[in-house]
Amino acid sequence: MLVLSATYMSELRPLVDREILRGLLKRTIRFLMEYRHVSPTLIRNAEILTSIHERIFGDVPHIDLSS
Repeated sequence: MLVLSATYMSELRPLVDREILRGLLKRTIRFLMEYRHVSPTLIRNAEILTSIHERIFGDVPHIDLSS
């Protein structure tokens, strides 16, 4: 996710589809939060990806953990 995000934020942006990146980030954050009880590192990784999502898309993704 970091490489895709960095690619999107560079002059190579045309190589990464914006909506696919948004979906992948959201899905990865959801996965990390779902297993947050396993390790504090997962929570921190989710926070980092959430910050990246906010920087790229200007909003914090809504993550529904109920399903």
